[in-house]
Amino acid sequence: MVIDYKHRLLKRIDFLKSLIVPFFQSYHTITKEQYNSNVRLRREIEKWVEDAINCVIDISKTLHSEKKMVIPETNRGLLEDIDLLGLFEAKLGSRISQWTVLRNRLAHDYLDLKWDGISRFIKEGEGILKLLTAGVENYIKGR
Repeated sequence: MVIDYKHRLLKRIDFLKSLIVPFFQSYHTITKEQYNSNVRLRREIEKWVEDAINCVIDISKTLHSEKKMVIPETNRGLLEDIDLLGLFEAKLGSRISQWTVLRNRLAHDYLDLKWDGISRFIKEGEGILKLLTAGVENYIKGR
């Protein structure tokens, strides 16, 4: 593995790991009413979710480049193809590719649509992000 790829991956993994526990501990009990009524809280959550998803996209692009794979035209396709890397449990790509829909919804002001995705992210995201970070770390160690 070229050192540049390793450095880029480690930087993004460190970023995700530094946020996973505090985010999910802080927001695992948030309700739709709290999310809708507190603008500051809503923006904080949306910013974190968007940053985390963007980081996952960056990790996927870096892995695709390092393995000299074609990078799909869409982020959803990019995340779906992460399964082809052979680094993660089966179907991780199909699970995280759904996050691109949430990321796109965050750009619009549809509170109900955003809440559904954010609520799902809060419930499922921690385990998925831990699988992703562990898979990338194992890949880096094996190189």
